[in-house]
Amino acid sequence: MGSFEGHIIPGTLFLLVGLWHLRCGIKNYLAAPQAFVSRVWHPAPLPGHWSRLELYIIVAGSFLDMTLVELGVGTGFRPIENGGVAPGQLNNFEHASMLLMFFVLGCAVLVSETTR
Repeated sequence: MGSFEGHIIPGTLFLLVGLWHLRCGIKNYLAAPQAFVSRVWHPAPLPGHWSRLELYIIVAGSFLDMTLVELGVGTGFRPIENGGVAPGQLNNFEHASMLLMFFVLGCAVLVSETTR
């Protein structure tokens, strides 16, 4: 992921989700400043389960980036060399662990929202 191309997709997803949060946060604050509460996610103005589009994007985007780009599934990825972690893969593990946290967050919020 060290290349410019490797940062385009995850960076674009982070930018879009961040702009969505900024827009919704400002809109919610201006609608009721005294009752404003910050949220982890904001429902999209779409019908049915599509209102959770933000969560689907976070879960799918982080999973795909983590597995296909960072861990190199299908590209001869070898995390263990000579009985230890390959030093050249540490950066990928760092990025993958960050993406894993976004994946867990998205899944936890989806479960929370769909089971209440």
